Amino acid sequence: MRASRAMDAALQECTDTLPPFESRELEELLTHLAYEWLMLEHTSAEWQRTRDRVVLESLLLHIRNLRDFLFDQPSPSTPHGDKAVWAGHYLPAWASQKGSHHYAILWQMEAAINAQLSHLSRKRVDPSGTAALDENATALADAIRHAWGRFRSALEGSTWAESFQEKHAAKRRELFGY
Repeated sequence: MRASRAMDAALQECTDTLPPFESRELEELLTHLAYEWLMLEHTSAEWQRTRDRVVLESLLLHIRNLRDFLFDQPSPSTPHGDKAVWAGHYLPAWASQKGSHHYAILWQMEAAINAQLSHLSRKRVDPSGTAALDENATALADAIRHAWGRFRSALEGSTWAESFQEKHAAKRRELFGY
């Protein structure tokens, strides 16, 4: 894998207010990004097939991870902001379109997802919250797919495209054998 000057310049532009990533950190993080995407697709299909609560929790985890990656620019004041990677680290001109109607479900369900995944809370026994997660899991995954499609299209014209494709293919072979 190669690190180019263009990658380094893009990285510096995004990290002026946060500790900079080490030279090959973003390159290595592409493997984890590929994993998140592959697992979102896998768990979404499994949820459609089984409606198993264990699968739903896994799907919600990958939805939340990709939502944060695609929409939440880290800052020094946000929890773990000094360690978080987001789409803008790869694409400095990335505009998340967080307010778009395509993504409203992600913010409407944010508290329910966090209550389900983060800690034991009385919100977990609220039947309306649990039902809402069941009923909206597919819409949540679709919203992430929409944003992911925009990200992947933008990535294609970048210096990261080839590396991501390689890491995505390698992770897919590792996880699924093809």
